[in-house]
Amino acid sequence: MNLSELQARLQEQGVQLWVDGGLLRFRAPGNKLEPALLTALQKHKKDLIALLQPAEEAAAWEAQPLTVGQQALWFLQQSAPASPAYNVASAAKILSPLNVDAMVRAFQTLVSRHESLRTTFESRQGEPVARVARRGTLDFRQIDAQGWDDERLHAEARLEYEQPFHLQSGPLMRVRLFTRGPEEHVFLLVLHHIVFDAWSLWLVQDEFRTLYAQYAAGEVGLLSAPAGKYRDDPRLDPIVETLP
Repeated sequence: MNLSELQARLQEQGVQLWVDGGLLRFRAPGNKLEPALLTALQKHKKDLIALLQPAEEAAAWEAQPLTVGQQALWFLQQSAPASPAYNVASAAKILSPLNVDAMVRAFQTLVSRHESLRTTFESRQGEPVARVARRGTLDFRQIDAQGWDDERLHAEARLEYEQPFHLQSGPLMRVRLFTRGPEEHVFLLVLHHIVFDAWSLWLVQDEFRTLYAQYAAGEVGLLSAPAGKYRDDPRLDPIVETLP
């Protein structure tokens, strides 16, 4: 199947393609893609990225108004930019082997899925504006904590939690994995409250568990549609997979 035939077949099947951060992503009706189409997509992946890349670069980000709550947090942050008072965090101890690659892929999918995780904030003529990026950046770091006692581990995790976020440059989420051994890890997720609240944190944790299990098992990462989203954009709908 050549590239033209593939494009026509994808259109007939209602399969949507786009480039996100240099990665080719697709969404298929019913969450299903014929094996022959998947093989053809992998074969022509570079050519498809070259065709779709200009559209991604032309719309690298989009300005959005702030909610009332975001405006309040923005002005509070300006008065104390180094304060961690509005950092939201979750930590967990993992006492089992961990597939770090699957973990990273899961969080990359979440960054692409949720526009809040691709949002930064800047001032224009004294007024804050939200910038929603098409291409998200994942701030993930695995830290070698072998030989650390509990006191040091707690202190290092607290330092990561207290690091201030830069609302203008972002990203406004960071993931840290402290590894003490093959079967002992401490997972820390930190976000700024201007883009996340407690309910959102619970939602992302639940989605992460689903995606991690899928990727660790070598499956396609799929999630059901969320109840609502900040804006309507079919390219950002959740039933999406990155072409390997």
